Amino acid sequence: MKGPFHRFNLVYPWPLRVGSGIYRDVGPVSGYGDGFGRTWTNLPNLSPWTSSSPVREVLFPSPGMRVPYNTLEGRENPNPTYPCSHPTAPAKPPFLTQGGLTWDDGQGVVRVSIGFPVTLMTFARVDTEVLEARVVRLSDGAENPVCAYGSLQYWEDRESWRDVAFRILRAYGAVIVLPHDPLTPGAEYEVYLKARIGSGLWEKTWRFQVEG
Repeated sequence: MKGPFHRFNLVYPWPLRVGSGIYRDVGPVSGYGDGFGRTWTNLPNLSPWTSSSPVREVLFPSPGMRVPYNTLEGRENPNPTYPCSHPTAPAKPPFLTQGGLTWDDGQGVVRVSIGFPVTLMTFARVDTEVLEARVVRLSDGAENPVCAYGSLQYWEDRESWRDVAFRILRAYGAVIVLPHDPLTPGAEYEVYLKARIGSGLWEKTWRFQVEG
């Protein structure tokens, strides 16, 4: 649930058929050479929904939810932090509340924990763009710096994974919001998100809580 790209399948609301798959082999791993064990897993959902406008919103964390996690660390493919570290790479820059922050180690690995991601799916098969985003701790009004993006604001340097990210964001009419700082255990947060979903605007404010 921490990795935003893998989360979408796990919170998919209308699965007609779900099946997991695991593939293993031995081959080259970037940065490590040849002869390493490699594993891929997949959890596909099959659904009849196709639309050019939002069908249903799925927010995570959802309004009123008590989420058991407060951080994101490690590596995910596609890389969710690349557009945050390289904001001039996408066709349109991601929404950043503060420039010059460090989001990963430069190789796509989050070694110093950042905040638990917020995601939106609308199930419109269109391009998406975040226009504004805020994540605020209600106890003191502290705003957590965010990096937020849709399909038009995404990029990463590996073409195959870049294409996967584009397909996911466009297929689900989805956007991702990454808070820079770990969320505070026990705190309540308010999220404001404004995005362009295809040719339409989507806007919402909601709250969730982090378990203590």
